[in-house]
Amino acid sequence: MGNFEIYVMNIDGNNLQRLTHSPFRDMRPAWSPDGTRIAFTSARDGNLEIYVMQADGSEQQRVTDHPERDDYPAWHPDGRRLLTVSERNGQFDLYLIDIPA
Repeated sequence: MGNFEIYVMNIDGNNLQRLTHSPFRDMRPAWSPDGTRIAFTSARDGNLEIYVMQADGSEQQRVTDHPERDDYPAWHPDGRRLLTVSERNGQFDLYLIDIPA
């Protein structure tokens, strides 16, 4: 297994599948409430940003775009928004962001 990649497996530990293939850090996966998508933090675009993908690893898309870091995604119970810790002007705050369907 590579460093800082995201994998999934069956509950019994079988069927290990690699979902991300970035040469940079992909980390802190968070399952959506309905289990169909995974939010995660990645440094693939130069700094930490939040991405969302389908549970099978397809359709990876960046959902934040800021020169400072966005990290620690957590799904809102409605599954349409993410709470993230974001740095702006050297300070950390919580941001609730809408996620495309």
